[in-house]
Amino acid sequence: MAKYNRSNYTLNKFSTGIVYVFDSEIIEATLEDASLTEIQKKCFIQYYFLNVSIRQIAKNEGRHMSSIQESLLAATKKLNMLFFKK
Repeated sequence: MAKYNRSNYTLNKFSTGIVYVFDSEIIEATLEDASLTEIQKKCFIQYYFLNVSIRQIAKNEGRHMSSIQESLLAATKKLNMLFFKK
């Protein structure tokens, strides 16, 4: 998996201003457990933890926005299966 410049990924999803910090090693291990492809991992981390837009990810990866959206959807489904298997 590609390494990023930040030692921790941050997520600021709520209007309360609360910033959650996640350990990058735990995130990477979880993404590995979910069997995400390299592009799914890159897209997921950039979108959900580094707050990069889908448009910017598509531009950086040289792909269409719909391809990035599909990668994010597939990654989310795999993670849901990992955490919520019955």
